[in-house]
Amino acid sequence: MNECRIPRLAMLALAGAIECVSAPCGAQADHAASRTIGDATFMLPAWAESAFVLTEFGFRQDIEYESIPNFPVASLGRYNLSWVQFQETVDVAIRVTSFVGLYAEGAASGALGPDTASLLFQGGGLDFGGKGGAVLRLYRNEASRSQVALRFYGGGDSGRTLDLIDFFGAFGIRAARGLQNAISQTSDVSQLPPRITNEAIALANTDYSTIVFYRSSSLMTGASLHYAQALVGPLTAQLSGALERTWGQQRPYDLSLQDFAKLSTTDTSITFDGVLSCDFNRWSVPFGASAEYSGSKTYRALNGSSVYIPSTHYIGGGLYFTGRRGVEIGALLFTRRNLKPASGFETPESSEKPVGYIGSLVFRALW
Repeated sequence: MNECRIPRLAMLALAGAIECVSAPCGAQADHAASRTIGDATFMLPAWAESAFVLTEFGFRQDIEYESIPNFPVASLGRYNLSWVQFQETVDVAIRVTSFVGLYAEGAASGALGPDTASLLFQGGGLDFGGKGGAVLRLYRNEASRSQVALRFYGGGDSGRTLDLIDFFGAFGIRAARGLQNAISQTSDVSQLPPRITNEAIALANTDYSTIVFYRSSSLMTGASLHYAQALVGPLTAQLSGALERTWGQQRPYDLSLQDFAKLSTTDTSITFDGVLSCDFNRWSVPFGASAEYSGSKTYRALNGSSVYIPSTHYIGGGLYFTGRRGVEIGALLFTRRNLKPASGFETPESSEKPVGYIGSLVFRALW
């Protein structure tokens, strides 16, 4: 009796082992489950947050190029200006429950004019910022393959802006004043060269870093509503709307005052984002594609006075590798339209409307 039981137990154990090896996927977690409704897997938007509660680690590299055609410079004519910006963004999200999650984002960017005219009249800058918040799932329906979520967030940034025009202006004014003081305080012509030398040394030892790179900072808070809907087969749509409030401070150098001016801005921004995406992995094709539009309208008050800011539109899309359920690797290309014409230098005229182009590489690990 015991001799018969031992082979039977061995056979059952072997069968269980074979079952586990032959179907490993059933025992593994589906890392795309948190962004899957029914049989549709959603791809995350590029310019907005999603309607899903996720655990995520991701980074994104953006390169933005903007051209400003026919920028007027006093009576010297017009120049075609441009600038290039590099930005690195890191995203982290934690899914606390299926209904609640936390997320944070950090970004660092640097911009610079690539030629002499652009560097002089457009300058450049450095900026470091971040934001964080919570996401709350409000509604989910497996039958209709839809989900709604609400996000609350806050953040801020701090940076420096390169301003060569004011630097050269401040340097020239201080040099002229130093020469004037040297002449007015010298009764003997033979003592003039040493005094001019002393003024030149004092001018050279002056710290101009706060003029060349003036400070700026901001704090913001906002809320957004997100809706995800599967359409036909793997085709999905995502819509979102956000309302933000931003308080900013800038300290540019004012040549007329020979001191730093304090500029306070208060912005109220309304943003809409829409995405159509399709993950072909369900047909054993390890790629996905997306098309996206994002539009933003900002109402600004500068030192208490209303300032017109034109709406901004991003239009584009991308191609993603989706062969791994918990990974998105994508290359994206967008164009930025309806930018505000740049005011000319020492002239009431303005440039033509600038046009921007943005290329991005995205990596996301999702659970």
